[in-house]
Amino acid sequence: MPSSNVALLAGSAHPALCAAIARELEARVTPCLVERFPDGELHVEVEEGVRGVDVYVVQPTSPPADEHLLELVFLADACRRSGAASAGRRRCAGR
Repeated sequence: MPSSNVALLAGSAHPALCAAIARELEARVTPCLVERFPDGELHVEVEEGVRGVDVYVVQPTSPPADEHLLELVFLADACRRSGAASAGRRRCAGR
């Protein structure tokens, strides 16, 4: 049963992994734009609303780890700014 309250975002490190996870969860991958400018600047944009949705970002930190990790942080920040439900505002059970 597909969940409409879940958003999967794929970073550029391994989009096929995110697609495989989406198939297993019967969810869809939320489109996002990740582009690098010629001067090395990174631009990340979530192309659909994620307000109130649990967001999972799939971004392995394989080489070049510094670029992939920075992209992961930018994706998480873009989701938080968009009002995602699970962007660091929930606490673990038992806390």
